[in-house]
Amino acid sequence: MSEEVESSRVPAYDSSAFECPYCNVYAVQDWERLTWPKMDGGKFWKGWKWSKCQHCQVLTLWSHLEKIVQPDSVPFGPDPNPDMPKNVLDIYEEARRVLPVSVRSCAALLRLALQVLIETLEPGRGHINQKIRRLVERGLEPSAQKAMDVLRVVGNNAVHPGSIELEEDGELVPALFGLLNLVVHHVISRPRQIEALFDSLPESARQAIAKRDQPTRRKSKPSSAAAQLPSPDSVKEVVPA
Repeated sequence: MSEEVESSRVPAYDSSAFECPYCNVYAVQDWERLTWPKMDGGKFWKGWKWSKCQHCQVLTLWSHLEKIVQPDSVPFGPDPNPDMPKNVLDIYEEARRVLPVSVRSCAALLRLALQVLIETLEPGRGHINQKIRRLVERGLEPSAQKAMDVLRVVGNNAVHPGSIELEEDGELVPALFGLLNLVVHHVISRPRQIEALFDSLPESARQAIAKRDQPTRRKSKPSSAAAQLPSPDSVKEVVPA
């Protein structure tokens, strides 16, 4: 299979291969112009076509607007992370359903899903960009921060004039699903997995760790000034003029 065929799994008009909306298998598609089932040679509006999946042999109906007509409610894109919160999941699934119809609507919905997720992590006042900054200050991993910003910027471009042409890049919007799953993995799944593993340790080991991490009081002052870390002011004083 050529690199061109493998470049996108999302169903597209006249594409030679994509992920079938029926069997969900990435397969070669055969195309045929749609005609009336009559002997008089009547035809549909120019541009209506069938695509036939070579794996399951089921037909997908496309209109002259280059959009899928049938099936009309099959979700595309990867399955959601099982740890995705319900309010985020509902928006994610809606984005999967509208992807074949409108990439702009899909990108805007995924940006909204991110915003809802961030609200659960960083509630309170402030817009999404400010809250991402606060999450970074709290230790958000760089890869998760970059994923959030891609979702934010692309989603903003979907509803406002911008420099990103969503219709021209067939892989950009579908990739946003994976980024949202990545964010959920970083901020929910992995901490949950680590917490479960920690809780599986023997009680004595967890108590010892808790005791180790308790704040300790200094019983005596260092014996000499050399044992103390210099303050910023003292360092400044010894710098030659």
